[in-house]
Amino acid sequence: MSQPLIIQPLSPLSGETVFLEKGSELTLAVQITLGCGCPTCAGGRWDASRFRVHAYLEEVSKNGKSHKIILHYSGRASEFKGSFPANSFGKYRAEITASDPETGSAGRCYMDFSIKKQHPA
Repeated sequence: MSQPLIIQPLSPLSGETVFLEKGSELTLAVQITLGCGCPTCAGGRWDASRFRVHAYLEEVSKNGKSHKIILHYSGRASEFKGSFPANSFGKYRAEITASDPETGSAGRCYMDFSIKKQHPA
């Protein structure tokens, strides 16, 4: 039984500016639920361990340099996380995809965010 997967960015939020030191890790977090509103969780009917979740990041301000990040189930209902080293400052566009190969359920969302250099206090 295939249903759409609804992907909601949790961190960073779309349009958010994140301040980091160069090379520090930025964690992406999303919430993935079924179109019917059911949560995903380990061992449940919609077992999060089956899900394939990826984020494709494009550095908009760096001529389209791209990164692929795998997001994993965090242990909290419907939450998936992944991180990458923030080696470049600027604007990013993320395409986040999720699928359940067993049921054929899939979803996609897009978000934009910026990374700026954190200044010492």
